[in-house]
Formats: sequence, structure tokens, C-alpha cells
Amino acid sequence: MKRIPIASCSAVEGPLYAVEFEDSVGTCYDWSFEARSVDGRRYALRTYRVEGCVRNEEGCLQANYRARDQAARFVERVEARESIDPALWDEVPDRDALRELMDSWGAEEARREKEDDLHWEASGRPAYGSVRR
Repeated sequence: MKRIPIASCSAVEGPLYAVEFEDSVGTCYDWSFEARSVDGRRYALRTYRVEGCVRNEEGCLQANYRARDQAARFVERVEARESIDPALWDEVPDRDALRELMDSWGAEEARREKEDDLHWEASGRPAYGSVRR
């Protein structure tokens, strides 16, 4: 299969999620990856991500303090190749197209989502129901 020439690659911070550490609950986020082809198409890597939390020697979860550096090194490797394998990357809509789609949902949906976000922020609890254990 023919590789896709790229103009750039970037690491993207994912949404925060709650994590039950050894003695507390905290938040982390994973890093995913996007590439922009030379013809302007956007691709997302589906086969790899950098985890925001890892297990230590005792098997307890802890924050992955090297995640940002790991993501940056991966981006450098992809950009050095100057192309991506279409078997590993999916073409995704451009962010502007996604914004237009979200705008078409209407103001009422946006208002409800903002209300939910404010509720979770005011309660001091993570906005996500699942906690990684």
C-alpha cells in the first residue's frame, strides 16, 4: 500500500479522566497523534497513544511524568519519515468541518452541554463517571 506524504504531525492532549492512585484520586490525559498530509487532509493514528498514567513496580497507577516527552519524540520520528502508513492512520474530518457540524446541532444543545460542564465544575467532582483503577 502506498504511503501518504505528510506536511506535519502533532501530539494532541486528550480529555482529562479520573484515576485512582495509590492514596488519592487525580486526573490524567493521554496523548493521541494527528498528521496533516501535503494535500491538506487530516489523519488520526488509531494504533498508538501515550498513556497519561502508568503502573509502578508495585502495580499501582501513577502519573506518567514522561508522557509529554514521549509524545514529542514520537512526533519527531513520524515527521522524520515524512510519510504515514494508511493502514495505521484514519482520515478524519477537518476541525473546521467539525465546528460547522456542531454549530448545526443548535444553540439549545450547546447550552445543555455548558450547563452540564458547569454542574460538574461546581460539584468539584471529575466530569467523567469512570475512574481508571
